[in-house]
Amino acid sequence: MYKSGQFFNIKQQENAERIDKELRHEHAGIWYISDSYGSKILVKLPSSTIKAIIKGCRFELLFAIDEDCTPKVLHTGLRIFDDQQNPQLVMNTQRFLRDHFALLKIMYLECVQVQFCNELSVVQTFGDLKLDEWDRHRVLAFLGNPKQMYVGDFNGHLNRSLDKFQAILNPREDEPIKVNMRDLSIVGSYEHLENINHSFYGGEEPVHTNIGDALEGEQFEKEIFVVLQSLFTDRNYHAPKVKSKSSLRELIDIFAISDYGVFLIEAKALGVYEATGDRTMARKILGLQKQIKKAIGQLVGASKTIKEGQGIFDSNNSEIVFDRGLFPHGIVLISEMMHFGDWSSTVQLIIETMSECKMFIHVMDLQEFLQFIGYSNQDKDIFDSLLMQRAERFVSNPKLDIRWEFFAK
Repeated sequence: MYKSGQFFNIKQQENAERIDKELRHEHAGIWYISDSYGSKILVKLPSSTIKAIIKGCRFELLFAIDEDCTPKVLHTGLRIFDDQQNPQLVMNTQRFLRDHFALLKIMYLECVQVQFCNELSVVQTFGDLKLDEWDRHRVLAFLGNPKQMYVGDFNGHLNRSLDKFQAILNPREDEPIKVNMRDLSIVGSYEHLENINHSFYGGEEPVHTNIGDALEGEQFEKEIFVVLQSLFTDRNYHAPKVKSKSSLRELIDIFAISDYGVFLIEAKALGVYEATGDRTMARKILGLQKQIKKAIGQLVGASKTIKEGQGIFDSNNSEIVFDRGLFPHGIVLISEMMHFGDWSSTVQLIIETMSECKMFIHVMDLQEFLQFIGYSNQDKDIFDSLLMQRAERFVSNPKLDIRWEFFAK
């Protein structure tokens, strides 16, 4: 028999475990949380978007109720104006009574803490979100009785309802919206943002990261190196060096080795802090394509260095010994993939490089990369196999916006 306090703690732990699981599996999302530790809003976004928010980018809280569903389905979300013409949209479906009540409780607060997590599901920055009193009353009136909202599993019916929410937020002129759905948006002001210092141990040396660091590329490299530790442990090297005449120069950003292949990774972070003014989507894409082209050239150079047999050294200046006959995977890892614009010249460059240099070339963002890491089950050989399948799929259907679906066995 449980006492009421014990039961509450168990329920609270179950809720925390459930949110943690959702946080790790969702690409992006927003969670309203209220427990014995207080109330907060937890948001998961790409690092580049979090940086835009740190710089002062505004965002809106979104709410929608599907009147066609019985019980009514509640959706929540964010509209983030990191690009004025193409704001980023984040959408969730609330399916738990505890979450419904948490949202209502937060709407009674003038100020609530908001925490921003990146692709690694690690809190990077937090601050105070202030909501106008009139807006909070509007949300409370909009929501009504939380006990009348849907509670249960996510199913096809909810998926179709979420599609309707997306259609409202991003309408198309050729497809008039005919849905019985109410929606509401409010704007909050956030302040006192604080970036968190993170330290990771277990590799060649401790790795320290902070999302506010102006050296964005270096921070991005460090995060990738930390993630790869789960697969390659002592065969994972950050910024290995190669002898060049009388000095050492960097071979590649990250170098990892398995029994069947070598992995050359060149990381290219989308510069947010250094950007001035409002860069259009066209300028962002052009800059990203230039970075990818440069990275592919660096991968080719690193591959040739390996084939030529030059000595490669880790951060302790110890030579890295490995089978140089292993087939190389060249990975251009970008912070965020953008699917606007014309990418045909980039695709053609990848195909030509794979053919001429006898190496696989992958261009992917951190979110996709983490999927491959996760489904490798801490086995670097499975990771190798998954990347080979990805390369084969690219050759048969050469485009960059292939969506991968993983199914647990």
